[in-house]
Amino acid sequence: MKVGYVILDVVDMDRSLRFYRDTLALTVQSTGGEFTFLDCGNIALGLRTTERVDAGNVEIVLSVDDIYEAYETLKDAGIVFRVEPRQVMSDGERSLYATDFRDPDGHAISITGWVG
Repeated sequence: MKVGYVILDVVDMDRSLRFYRDTLALTVQSTGGEFTFLDCGNIALGLRTTERVDAGNVEIVLSVDDIYEAYETLKDAGIVFRVEPRQVMSDGERSLYATDFRDPDGHAISITGWVG
């Protein structure tokens, strides 16, 4: 087995598409009914329209090639980060840096990238 999709509930699909497609630059794979699926590499992120969202403890982690470049690009696009990129782990040769923010419905989104 492997993970194929992660689905997030959203209240306003147009607002969420502006965020995920336009701000985060994820490509729309397909749409239909209350769903829109976005390409996230090995899996797809599904957005499902609902009347109420409980963001809960779910966190979407997006890997980037350059954590500092992605951080500055998203900050310039209006993303408000909780913290600046900081080291969260190391493999002895490289360090994994991460930072996070919230989507329009309150879901936690992180970006991570290896440095070194």
